[in-house]
Amino acid sequence: MGQAVLRHHKLEEQDYAPHVFFANSGVGGLQVPERGGPVVEWIMKACGLDRGSEPGLSIVVPHLHEEITTESMLPHLIRNWFFPILTGHLVVELGEHTLDANTFEELARSFGGSEFADGSRVAFIRELHNARASAPSTCLSADWTKNIESCFQTAELERLRTSFADGDLVSVRLPLAVKRQTGASQPTYIDVYLRSAPHLVRGEAFYVRGAITIPGEARRFSGRQCFGALIADHPVIASFLGDAEGPAHTTWSGTAEKVRDNWKNPSERLRDVRESLNRLYELIARVDDRSDADALKNFLYVNRSADKPTAKKPLIKKPKPPKDIPRKAPSYRVEQRKGGFMITGTTNTEIPMTMRVQVAYDVAQGKPLSEFDPLDFDITKSDIKVRTSKVEYTPIAANEFKFVVHEPGFQVALSGFDENRDLFVYERKL
Repeated sequence: MGQAVLRHHKLEEQDYAPHVFFANSGVGGLQVPERGGPVVEWIMKACGLDRGSEPGLSIVVPHLHEEITTESMLPHLIRNWFFPILTGHLVVELGEHTLDANTFEELARSFGGSEFADGSRVAFIRELHNARASAPSTCLSADWTKNIESCFQTAELERLRTSFADGDLVSVRLPLAVKRQTGASQPTYIDVYLRSAPHLVRGEAFYVRGAITIPGEARRFSGRQCFGALIADHPVIASFLGDAEGPAHTTWSGTAEKVRDNWKNPSERLRDVRESLNRLYELIARVDDRSDADALKNFLYVNRSADKPTAKKPLIKKPKPPKDIPRKAPSYRVEQRKGGFMITGTTNTEIPMTMRVQVAYDVAQGKPLSEFDPLDFDITKSDIKVRTSKVEYTPIAANEFKFVVHEPGFQVALSGFDENRDLFVYERKL
């Protein structure tokens, strides 16, 4: 059977409608395929199909556009199907080229563009694929959806934090349950992987359902100096997420027709899956206080030898440079997050420490805090999510809160703000 979608057109004085079907007519006018017989034999011969009795799908495009060539197709295959190819789930034969796990890197250097230029993406996926040969070293309880930190033993959490800081791959299995509309609750799980990205390499994340990536979900993990992967290949969660995908398989939606028809509370469960990668990252990633005197030397280099005067004695006596005043190390850091921000403690956090924080959307003119409107957001309500660790948190007003630090390594993270507006955060120690 076949279908063509064109514009209204005329061919040899004959008018044609835009939608054309090649099929038999079934019950109620439903298009059904031709099964065997001389018609199928004629099509196979005309199109050069020789699959015989092997199962599969053959698609023939009779009049291919002249711009579609092997060289123009390779970049799209590399950019969109790199994950199943590198993990051995897909082999593509295109003209004289065979794109598989062994030939991928060579072809990616020629046709993959800047995304594959430094090899970091390929290296992470290969490392991830090798790690998939065994189960993740850490498996949490199903309560992680309520409070992920409470599901870790202190020693295990510190081990993961040390491994991540050392550049090792960190893997955690997160069990959960999804319930069908029939009422049956089914246990399943997702696997989450994190590894810090090399210096000056932009990190990225891969959201994988089965063996295919869902590229539209990766924006939820942008701006991290880290490689991450969420793998959902257990049959139950793969079925749930498959129902949440649209025809293009680029994003998940909790309001998609199939997922609403087949599953209970799909939006809530989908939110848990989506946020798992960020929640694990915020828990194990530490912001270290580091100083690199040579970090900008390749961008702001000054040849000091060219500045030396040619005269034997300088015309102006230079004053003695002042003694270096030691800079006090910060006791906390404020980091931007997608749709929010996070305040984290450092190794120099003062104990005890009380902080007061005010938040507002930035404005083009005036002072953001003075221009704050309670209709913008209210941190005392459920639309703004607050996650804390090792602090005593107290909301004060719609855009103000305070917290008392009891231990080093504290975290206070707020999310749910309008991602299209800039946040202004004013914090001070009391």
